[in-house]
Amino acid sequence: MNICSLCRKPFNQELPIALDYGRYSCDECSPQLNTCVSCGKKSEKIYESFDYGQFYCDDCGKKLNTCILCGEQFEKELNKSASYKYEHCDNCAKIMNCYIEETLRSIPQSYRQCTLQNYNKTPGNAYALSKLFENEVKLPLYFYGKPRVGKTHLSVALLKKVSKRNNKCKFVNVTYLMAQCRMASGDKYSQTADELINGYIYDPECLLIDDIGIEYRTDFVREKMYMLIDGRYSNKKPTIITSNYSLAEIADRLGERIASRVGSGTVLEITGEDYRLSHHKVVEENKTITNKTEVDNEKN
Repeated sequence: MNICSLCRKPFNQELPIALDYGRYSCDECSPQLNTCVSCGKKSEKIYESFDYGQFYCDDCGKKLNTCILCGEQFEKELNKSASYKYEHCDNCAKIMNCYIEETLRSIPQSYRQCTLQNYNKTPGNAYALSKLFENEVKLPLYFYGKPRVGKTHLSVALLKKVSKRNNKCKFVNVTYLMAQCRMASGDKYSQTADELINGYIYDPECLLIDDIGIEYRTDFVREKMYMLIDGRYSNKKPTIITSNYSLAEIADRLGERIASRVGSGTVLEITGEDYRLSHHKVVEENKTITNKTEVDNEKN
């Protein structure tokens, strides 16, 4: 007994696998599944384009693809092993690669390898991860918790993911930003502090602001931080923020107006032991297991 992948009704006859890669269709639905959307030709085997669910015969599949960025169809010789799935035309692919490279340049060297795949999942970050994977997130996204629990790793991983969707993204550490602003206040600097802040407001589509609240509590810092946070908030720019402090503590350190805007989206606390030490332990344990396996294999 098989279940039709289209109408979900059971049927007895086992048909050749159609284009949906591993699922079967009943007699009624097979003609629909095996019809090229470009030329209308019916075929025993047709191929799926990148637009998921739009099927093409062998001839049309080699020519037609739709760029997910600009929406234009482009012609490109396709590779059957890749299931005829090309995401971008050549022009958009170049732009996307530039955005990814620019994002990586703004991220400190020690965080450039951070991904969701190598993020060490613990009970302390389980709730935050569940919210992210369930897409129950409203921006701005605010991660807080004591130092070294993995806030920056997770934030960088998300930033890199966003950049791969053809978005210009940037990472900035607040201490570094405030140092730049103080330098810009001098006579010899070609850019004013306000111009510098405006660059972070309008230039990146998504901005990661790391370690808010750690800088000295001066009127200058409060003024520039409010300008940045309010500018991103008012222009509806996606922002990810990390801090060692809760919203109540941010309100005390930087003022209610900043805390209000930071807390207007999704606020997630990350707890747990020192992430860097625990992550190092996991890596070392994996190395030990790998080495033991290699020794056992040599003995055998």
